[in-house]
Amino acid sequence: MKKNKILVGVISIMFAGIIALGIIECNNSNTKDNNKLFIGNGKFCQAKRLNGLGAIYDDDYIFFDCENQIYESYNYSNKKNDKKLNVNCRNSACSHSNDTCEAYVELGEYFVFNSKIYKCYNKSKVVSGENRLYGSIVEAESGKTVFKNSIPTDMSSELAIDDSEAILYVRVLSDDIVKVDGDRHAYLLDKNFNIIYCHYNIGKFPWGAILNGNYYYINDINEIVKVNLTTFESKSIASNGKAFMADNDENFIYYSNEFSELYKLSPDDESSIKIADNALFFSVQNKYIYASGGDNGNKIIYDKNGKIIADYSACINMGADSAFQINDKIYTIFNGGVAYMDLDGKNYGEMMQ
Repeated sequence: MKKNKILVGVISIMFAGIIALGIIECNNSNTKDNNKLFIGNGKFCQAKRLNGLGAIYDDDYIFFDCENQIYESYNYSNKKNDKKLNVNCRNSACSHSNDTCEAYVELGEYFVFNSKIYKCYNKSKVVSGENRLYGSIVEAESGKTVFKNSIPTDMSSELAIDDSEAILYVRVLSDDIVKVDGDRHAYLLDKNFNIIYCHYNIGKFPWGAILNGNYYYINDINEIVKVNLTTFESKSIASNGKAFMADNDENFIYYSNEFSELYKLSPDDESSIKIADNALFFSVQNKYIYASGGDNGNKIIYDKNGKIIADYSACINMGADSAFQINDKIYTIFNGGVAYMDLDGKNYGEMMQ
């Protein structure tokens, strides 16, 4: 979701973004049919990101989920392209300002799961004089609604009063499981969007991961929690300080604490080793970690053992936790455009809307 828009009047939280994906999800559909919204060729993929706004892409185009709720496209297969973003709408007379525009997603975004493109969005309705948001997930091609968020029926009245039907985040955790976060609850859904697990102790940072058949998340008291997806037994994992935020690759969990220390946690023996300082905000992208938020305010690229690769502080609009990788570039969507750079921080530039 475009969290910075959804959260107004719904929830107060410190991060401005959504849908951090635990994997890069692709499909094998060819998209040469110009009647489709996303026109290009080859696989559709979802860029893995931890926070902020993101993108889906194919062999020709990147479709950025920009600040104004309008999808912008960039043809990176055209080597002569001038790095200009274009509204992903085929109607030249369109104002691109509301849901009549085919590139517009109201309080939501597209994502790729189980080899299909889905749209997650929230609709505003007035109920008993109160404006409420109702979240749904629909299959993009058919328009079929596959999931409607709801307050869990067994939630206590004390928690339910602060909950809602809004969808704040969607995260694809594996080929088989997607996570949906509401205000006070989180659901794990299977390929058919059936609920397989629910918990209420969600923290301020809605990361989630599945490693070795276990589900991991940060709870409301800044603990990393491990849930066995066979028995659904859960336990807290000891960490060094309070877990501020977390990310993962296919083998390890990485987390920062309140002291801006960055740790690498092994799911096998649950041991942690410190790999960096000055890394309160970060994301893991392929072979590198992009971090910022320490005492000195610098933005640093680390390898996964904490070796410094580069300082990218001069890349003004490039994020750390909001960075995502597509092919050989790192991107961040900011208000007014998209920043990009090489994986090692070189060749920084910006594409403007």
